[in-house]
Amino acid sequence: MKIKHLLILTLISLSWSFADVLLRIDGYTLSRKEFESLFSSYWRDIFHIPIHRASASDRRDFLIEYARCKLVLLGAREENLSVGEEELKLALRERIGKLSVPPVVKELLRCELTVERVMEETQSEIDLSEEALRAYYILNKRDFYFPDRIMLLRVFVKDQSKLSTVRNILDYSDKVYIKGVAVGKPMWYSLQTLPTVIKRSLPSYRKGEVSKPIPVEGGYLLVKVLDRKKAGILPFEEAKGMIRDKIVKEYKEEVLRRWLRNVAQRHHIELNTESLF
Repeated sequence: MKIKHLLILTLISLSWSFADVLLRIDGYTLSRKEFESLFSSYWRDIFHIPIHRASASDRRDFLIEYARCKLVLLGAREENLSVGEEELKLALRERIGKLSVPPVVKELLRCELTVERVMEETQSEIDLSEEALRAYYILNKRDFYFPDRIMLLRVFVKDQSKLSTVRNILDYSDKVYIKGVAVGKPMWYSLQTLPTVIKRSLPSYRKGEVSKPIPVEGGYLLVKVLDRKKAGILPFEEAKGMIRDKIVKEYKEEVLRRWLRNVAQRHHIELNTESLF
């Protein structure tokens, strides 16, 4: 699940008068202890990385995102917007790859689905003509510059005894169907921002290369290079689909900002990020 603050800090009042309470929305409060429990469950389930490796900014981002989630779900209830259990289960399978997740992960995913429902009817109002796309490209050309980057497939292996088998499979396939092995969605990463531990395990970054096993909490991580692209600005024809997505995304995010602002104005909200540190 991709985290977006969407200017949530502009929709809430900041207060540092309640040291042990990190979030208050009307009568609901989230204590520091409750927050640490939620964050720990989320961090371990989504990243499979020891909690001590989570940074201060990771905690702050999660708190802001959780506040946004609570606000979205509150507004949805008021407007009779709901996400059914079957829809939630389908999203868990498609976006996370499993049904058994901590309640906080389900809550955040339900929020994500609710946001999509709020914005789902806005695309028809947007000008997506060839002229509009080209104008956006010209005005925002720097947005289409990309550094050297690689597409990685992430594979989590619980049992050390299965590492050799999984690596052999990855040498000729991108699919792994073995119990105790979870395969993530392929993602693009800039070589400049790639974590050092992954850089060390992928010395050449060549397409098809499979990393050495990387120890993580509960098992091992393997990554495979699916593709690699050199730095440069995408030509208009190649960027056209991305431009369309950007225009739709920006418009929908503005719709969501207005909707969140209206919800926030109906409630008393306080966020206490200072007491995290």
